[in-house]
Amino acid sequence: MQVSDSEQITQIAEHLAMLRRRRRLAHVPFIAAPVLGFALSRLGVFDRLPSLVFDALLVVGFACILIFWVSHLKCPRCNHEFHMGPRYRNDFTRSCLWCGLRLNGQNVGEPFTIKTR
Repeated sequence: MQVSDSEQITQIAEHLAMLRRRRRLAHVPFIAAPVLGFALSRLGVFDRLPSLVFDALLVVGFACILIFWVSHLKCPRCNHEFHMGPRYRNDFTRSCLWCGLRLNGQNVGEPFTIKTR
C-alpha cells in the first residue's frame, strides 16, 4: 500500500510534534526538583540529608533518564536517531543529524540524502 505525499508529510509533522513535546518534558526535572526539594525540606523529611544535596541528586537522576529517553528518538523521515549523528551526538540540535530534517518541519518536502559514517 502506497502512502501519498500529503499523508506522509502529515505523519512526519505529527511525529515531529511528539519529538518537540518530549524535548520540552526533558526540562521538567530542572524546574520540579528545586520546588520538590524545598517542599520536602520544609516538611522536615530531610533532617539528616541537606536539601541541597537531595536537589542535586534528583536533578541529575531525572536529567540523565530524560536525556537518554529524548536522545534515542527516531527521525520520522530517515528513521535514524534524531540527536545522534554518524560521528557525534548533540542533544540540543534542532535538526536531524542524519538527514537534516528540521524540528519545526520547514523542510519536510525537500529532497534529502542520508549522511554516511
